[in-house]
Amino acid sequence: RKGNGGERFAARKPDVRGVARNFIAAFSKPSGNNQQPKIPLGQYPHDGKSNARRAIERYIVRFVTMHPETSAVWFGEEIADRQHLGTGPKSFNLAAGTFDVLGSDAHTIDCIGFIILNGPGGPQKVPVTRIQLVVNLCHYKRVVTGYSITFQKQIEARHVEEAYLMGNSPWKPKKLTIQGLSYTDGAGFPNGVIDEINEINPALIRLDNAAQHYANGIRTRLRHSLACAIVWGGVGHWWRNAITERFFGTLERYGFQRLPSSMGSGTQDPHRADNPVKEATGKGIEWDELVQLVDVLLANYNAKPHTSLGGVSPLDSIRATISSRSGFWISRPSPPYSANSPR
Repeated sequence: RKGNGGERFAARKPDVRGVARNFIAAFSKPSGNNQQPKIPLGQYPHDGKSNARRAIERYIVRFVTMHPETSAVWFGEEIADRQHLGTGPKSFNLAAGTFDVLGSDAHTIDCIGFIILNGPGGPQKVPVTRIQLVVNLCHYKRVVTGYSITFQKQIEARHVEEAYLMGNSPWKPKKLTIQGLSYTDGAGFPNGVIDEINEINPALIRLDNAAQHYANGIRTRLRHSLACAIVWGGVGHWWRNAITERFFGTLERYGFQRLPSSMGSGTQDPHRADNPVKEATGKGIEWDELVQLVDVLLANYNAKPHTSLGGVSPLDSIRATISSRSGFWISRPSPPYSANSPR
């Protein structure tokens, strides 16, 4: 139960062989004033060279499997938390309409680009190894409403605000300079391709436990300007914002991990380039081109049929909701501007 750590403290990295070794030593040593071991020699498991080590190890594996309370010691707190996922009371869906709940999260793009800086020897290509993407996703219609992108190591609160600002500004297609890259028919963002939408004001924003999400710019300024509630998920509880997390996985597989400068999801990922920095600078993958790729991928995602929407794209689903006679939808208006909530 303590992973070979002792009676009071749990071990950090339990090992089946170590637990079996200590168990064998415990009944092999004499106890008290008795000079004989707890189990005399010649009796099981003292009847062989290995002292039934393999049988004890198999028992340990079965014991850990049948006792969930040992999971935190043997496999970590995150695995122990996941065991309870889906076992408690099922909460009702907060997203009852379009733009009711927006999930916002940051994601590190697994690829490398470069920016050009002027130096004493002329323009220099400087690799960008940290690309952060902030995306707002409607949990009801699975549509991306806005995004922001930066090449800092960590995002700031202003990047989250910029993503909401984009969602409340009319979108226009970017001028593409990459050969073969294009927007699909009907691609875009709600505020820009759907005439009836000129602002997006959610009732609830879901954020994770990142330190940037507790900044005053989000807790006060963003909340007041949108007149919405904010919910922060627990540490390590990624399933609180599972729809947004699932979206990032789809975006990586169909977009950035196909680039020649992709770093993949790890060192063993087959999508990882042999030398991503060399590929980025040699093939000329500029920062502006990566921004174009982000815009195209997100806009095309909004126009792609989605299984959770009955095979209809998120944008078409919103259009159908607006034009429906029985299930009409009225967007939330912006709160009035005041001294406490400036424009």
